[in-house]
Amino acid sequence: MNKSLALTVIVAIAVAMLTINAYAEDASGQMAALQQRAEVIQNQMTEAKQQCGANLSSQMKLLTASIENLVKQRVQLGGQITQLEAQVEELKSNAVASCGKRMKQYEDELANIKQQMAGVTAKNAETAPKADPRTRVLPLQAGQVPPPKSH
Repeated sequence: MNKSLALTVIVAIAVAMLTINAYAEDASGQMAALQQRAEVIQNQMTEAKQQCGANLSSQMKLLTASIENLVKQRVQLGGQITQLEAQVEELKSNAVASCGKRMKQYEDELANIKQQMAGVTAKNAETAPKADPRTRVLPLQAGQVPPPKSH
């Protein structure tokens, strides 16, 4: 029995050794596969970082250029606004001057017409027949009845 027991132990040890060896080979293969996957992921991470950096740099350049263009436009618009404001002030000044000139012309013309009217009134007063003070008609007082008309 010792021989069979020894043989059983040897066979068990051999099976255990083969199992351990197969497991070690399997673990070694898994380790190599995992290392390979880790390298692939590390390469992907490096590539993603480069792309993100390049994209960020590109976007930053575009935004910076847009900001610079808007600042230039703001300066140009500021100049245009200043010009338009000056034109508005000039237009106001010209309108006030023009209206003042026109009003002066109207005032002069009105004064001339009033002088002409005064002259006509004075001329009419000189040439009008003088009324006899005896036939002078006085205005009616309140409550007074006009006399009957005689024909």
